[in-house]
Amino acid sequence: MEYTTINMDDSSKGDLFYRSLKEVLISVSRGGLTFFAPPGSDKLPPIQPLDLFYPPESHDIIEMAFCMKNRVNLYINGTKYTVKSGPINVLLPGDIHAERFYRPTMGYQTFWIQIIPENIGFQISCYSPNRGYFLLGKRTDLKLESREALLTLGHHQQLHHDRLMQIQFQCKLMEILFEALPLIRQIPDHQNVHISSSSYLLDQLKHHLDSHFQEEISLPDLGRIFHYSPSHLNMLFRKKFGLPIVKYILRKRIDLARHFLKNADIEIKQVAFRTGFNDPLYFSRVFRRIMGISPLDYQSQMLFKKDIPKSNTSPHE
Repeated sequence: MEYTTINMDDSSKGDLFYRSLKEVLISVSRGGLTFFAPPGSDKLPPIQPLDLFYPPESHDIIEMAFCMKNRVNLYINGTKYTVKSGPINVLLPGDIHAERFYRPTMGYQTFWIQIIPENIGFQISCYSPNRGYFLLGKRTDLKLESREALLTLGHHQQLHHDRLMQIQFQCKLMEILFEALPLIRQIPDHQNVHISSSSYLLDQLKHHLDSHFQEEISLPDLGRIFHYSPSHLNMLFRKKFGLPIVKYILRKRIDLARHFLKNADIEIKQVAFRTGFNDPLYFSRVFRRIMGISPLDYQSQMLFKKDIPKSNTSPHE
């Protein structure tokens, strides 16, 4: 079975996604679905430390990757898979994954489909030796009614290994793709169509930030993880939660720092490192900007409040 290589330079976005989706549909109709062993399987060796394009991540949604050109290495649930044009690689909720080139001299193009409660998202990730890793254009979302049954099926643990359930998944996926095909072609060039605000995906992003705010986090990494352009992801996050992503992370770190500073035995630089700051001086500047007081003075105030003796006298005495 042969697949066409899609030239992204001379195609409108709608036509590009239409042809990509058509190839996916053809592959699915021929049984070209690949499922992976679930996380925690004893058969899986640990991933060796590599310069991945984004940190290994899992979501509570269904993602599918279709290699459109050459090969790509997908790191899924602890092992490496070299993926080439043809099969649809299904990442079920909880599957841990990351992405990297097959060879540094070989570019690739991968068409991603995300099934979330609100809509279905489409995005193309690319790599070229000259440009590195990047996302092609903006993500596009379509609201399709048939997605709910597929998402419900995707949460069954048996789907990783139950062949009959996988066939059922295949049939429901084909239904979705047929529904999306005429709609995706209507997308004009250079236009990002958002029929939904993707609030569920933003909730997933917020959960990710709440779990990892003490670690190194960058907007480009988040864009790669969630398959959104970083600037657009930041705009949507600010619209829903009232703060841009970087300020939200800093607020979370300062809130944790306030908790640590209630302890007299901890040094300011220790608080800085524990909350995700590599530079104690920068931590102090951010703390003062948000709290209006230095971390040392804040710690002194907290300790002073602790030392104030409480009166044992009853107000009725």
